[in-house]
Amino acid sequence: MEKISKLSLAGLGLLVAYEILPIQYHKVKGNSMAPTIHDGDVIIGEGFLNIEQRIEHADIVIFSPPGDQSVLYVKRVYGLPNEYYETKKLGEHEYWVLGDNKEHSADSREFGPINNIGEKVIAIYCTHQYKLFPSSEVKAAEIEKK
Repeated sequence: MEKISKLSLAGLGLLVAYEILPIQYHKVKGNSMAPTIHDGDVIIGEGFLNIEQRIEHADIVIFSPPGDQSVLYVKRVYGLPNEYYETKKLGEHEYWVLGDNKEHSADSREFGPINNIGEKVIAIYCTHQYKLFPSSEVKAAEIEKK
């Protein structure tokens, strides 16, 4: 019997998940989420019907910015519905999102809160490291930095 590598099993698991779950793959353009996500990295997002109930602080999400449904942005959640973020009270379905590379990110500081999260990032494939990271690892590292 031949050995099956962990990477092959992980790839098979992603393939099966792609067929069963509502997940999408996106190639990232730009560095607004650096150092977490870089230009050319691939992110894997899931989009469930009750996605709002699954979003927590520090999650990375995919959405269209207000006024432009033709593009997708990827940012980190800093404020949840009905919370205060700095001096702004968020509405019932509003989120405050920021890029990790805050000096080079168009985010809620520019366009305000968002209310149309399409997907939650569940994994990041870092093309410069050839490594797949579950988003839970990235989220835990971000929380520890704060």
